[in-house]
Amino acid sequence: MLIDWFTVVAQIVNFLILIWLLKRFLYGPILRAVDAREAAVAARVRDAEAAREEAKARSDELRREREAFEDERSVLMERARTEVEAWRERAEERVRGEVEARRVRWLEALDSERAEFERALAERVATEVLAVSRRALSDLGDSALDERIASAFLREVRAATDAHAAGAVRVGTGTEVGASARTMVDQGLREVFPKVTDVAFVPVPELGLGMRLETGDTRLCWTLDGYLDGLEERVLRTLSAVSRPKEARRERE
Repeated sequence: MLIDWFTVVAQIVNFLILIWLLKRFLYGPILRAVDAREAAVAARVRDAEAAREEAKARSDELRREREAFEDERSVLMERARTEVEAWRERAEERVRGEVEARRVRWLEALDSERAEFERALAERVATEVLAVSRRALSDLGDSALDERIASAFLREVRAATDAHAAGAVRVGTGTEVGASARTMVDQGLREVFPKVTDVAFVPVPELGLGMRLETGDTRLCWTLDGYLDGLEERVLRTLSAVSRPKEARRERE
């Protein structure tokens, strides 16, 4: 078999030319397109990775913000609960204080009114008792009572050591005085005041049960009203002294 070397060489040259042409016009663009595609894919992968990282970072940031918000919300809620509780306690304390203050004022007013009522009642009772005593003694006036009045009057005169009388004197009487009482007063005055020459008895209704000596600048008097007035004053003073410790004790309570 004969080999046509010219044909072989031509075929080889054609094959080499074909390879060069393929490499020049086909493989090069394809490889460049593949490289460009790979670069684009790599760029997209990088972009996707960057986007994923950014999304993850944003997610982490949002999670931290949410956690911070939850923490802040919890703090604010706790603060709000604390403030509401403190306000409620202050309001309750203020209301309790106002109620207690009103109760204390009411009790003080009640105690004051009660003390005033007790004082007024005691004074009224004492006044009525003394008034009844005056009326009873006035209604029971007799000769024996006249002598007792005369005796009390003379004790008042004898007790007045700085008094003096002489000449004619007048003795005022609030009620009718019997002869024995007149004699007792006459003798008693002459004993106390030896210079007395005459004793005249004159009615003085406003004296009530009592007698009054009048001579010059000397005036000595004893009346049942004066005695009862003194007794009334002592009774009222005693009642006032008794009521003061009660009021002080209520104030301490």
